[in-house]
Amino acid sequence: GIPSTNPFKGNTSDFKEEIYAYGLRNPWRFSFDKVTGKLWCGDVGQGAWEEVDTIELGKNYGWNIMEGKHCYNASDCDQTGLTLPVLDYPHGAEVSITGGYVYRGSRLPELQGKYLYGDYGSGKIWAITDASPVTNQLVISGGINISSFGVAPDNEVLVVGIGTGRLYKIVNTSSVAEHSVNRSFTLRLASNKIVRSVSTLIGYVDLTIPTTLISASLVDMLGNEFALPNSANSSAGMVSLDLKPIASQLAPGMYFLRVSDGKQAISNKIVVE
Repeated sequence: GIPSTNPFKGNTSDFKEEIYAYGLRNPWRFSFDKVTGKLWCGDVGQGAWEEVDTIELGKNYGWNIMEGKHCYNASDCDQTGLTLPVLDYPHGAEVSITGGYVYRGSRLPELQGKYLYGDYGSGKIWAITDASPVTNQLVISGGINISSFGVAPDNEVLVVGIGTGRLYKIVNTSSVAEHSVNRSFTLRLASNKIVRSVSTLIGYVDLTIPTTLISASLVDMLGNEFALPNSANSSAGMVSLDLKPIASQLAPGMYFLRVSDGKQAISNKIVVE
C-alpha cells in the first residue's frame, strides 16, 4: 500500500500518491546504505552537470529548474523549497554518472562508510560522504565504461563494465582488478548529433598510439553495441566513422559513442537522427 506519510497521499490534484520524492531527471542507480538506511542516488544531468543526491521523504530535488546546483531553464530560478545535491560535477571527460553503494566491506578500511560512484565516460570512481564539508576522494583513475555497481557477499564493491563481459572488484584505491591506464587519448566530436544516412567524424589527439588501434562502436541505452567501420587518417589525426553499414539496426535516439584503443575506452553521449 501507499504510506500515509507520502507527500501526495490523499491529494485531489491528480498527483501520483505513490511518489516519495521528486525533481530528479534520470536516476541511474540508487541504493540503500545497509547500516544507516540512507538512500543514495546518482542522477544523470541534461548536458552540463551530473549529481549525487541523498533521497528523503517529500523533497523536491530541483529538475528542471536546476541542473545540479546550477540554474537550468527557469526564468527566475526560484530555489525556494528545493533540495540541492550533495555534490555535482561538470561535463568534460565525465559525461554520465553511475550511482553506486556505500562501502561496508573490510578490504579497504579507508573507504568505510563512504559512498562510491563512477562516471560512464571517464571510468573514474570517487568516494564521498555527506558530512559538512563534503569530501570527494578519487579512488580509481579510469579504465572501463561503468554501467553499474554491485555488492559481493563479502560486502566488497563490484563494478560492471560495458563491452568487457566482466565484473570487476575494487582491490585497492588505485585500480579496478587488473585494469591500469598507462596511455591516453582525447575524444572530440565534430557534432553530438549524427544522421544515419551519412558519415560523421571524430578526432583524437595522441602522439604514441597508432591510429589503426582505434576501434569504435555505438552503445544504446540497453547496452546493445554496434561496431562502426572506420577509416583511419593518421596524418590528419581523424577517424571517419561510417554509419551506413549499421543504419538499418539503429533507432533514432540517445547513444554512447565508445572509442577504444584496446587499453582504455572513452565515451560521449550522442544523438542519432
